[in-house]
Parts: sequence; C-alpha cells; structure tokens
Amino acid sequence: MTNFNKMMKDAMKLQTEMLKKQEEIKKVEVGGEAAGGMVKVTMTCGFEVKLITIGEEIWKENDKDMLADLIAAAFNNALRKAQDVMAEEMSKLTGGLGIQLPNM
Repeated sequence: MTNFNKMMKDAMKLQTEMLKKQEEIKKVEVGGEAAGGMVKVTMTCGFEVKLITIGEEIWKENDKDMLADLIAAAFNNALRKAQDVMAEEMSKLTGGLGIQLPNM
C-alpha cells in the first residue's frame, strides 16, 4: 500500500509541476512567417497573437485574397512552432513518459 501512496503523491506532484510549466510556457513568444518573411506573426505559446508585420511589397500587390492567405499561413506557421515548444517542454518535464496533454 505504501508504494501506491507514494505513486499517487508523485503523480500529484507531477500534475502540479505540469500546470506550473504550462503557465510559464504560455508566455514564451514564437514567430511564424510566409512569403519568405514578407508576412510575420508573433504569438505566445498560449496562442495570443502579439504582432503581425506585413512587408511593404505585399501592400503594393493590392491583392486582399493573397494577403489573407499569407497572414493565415504565417499564423499557422507560428501556431505549429508554439505547439512544438509546448510539446518539447512538457516532454522534458514528464521524462518521455508518453503522457498526452490536453490541447491548450
């Protein structure tokens, strides 16, 4: 019974550490880009967009659909990077136990 109690205590400690780490990671900023860096998105790993930068050349094209596509592509690039950071940091904490984390 002692091993079970220790295991439960360790699991609760890990859960607390994971929640704390998730909050820390949410503040980390990543960048995504499209069109060779002509459109850039900066967001946090908590998926909050902080900045969108659009190069002057893109404005000259005056193509709303293209601009919308490039913004979406840059956002998706940043989103993948944020998810990668989250997964990597959580993997460090769990020691590669293969624990699946909920989507944040």
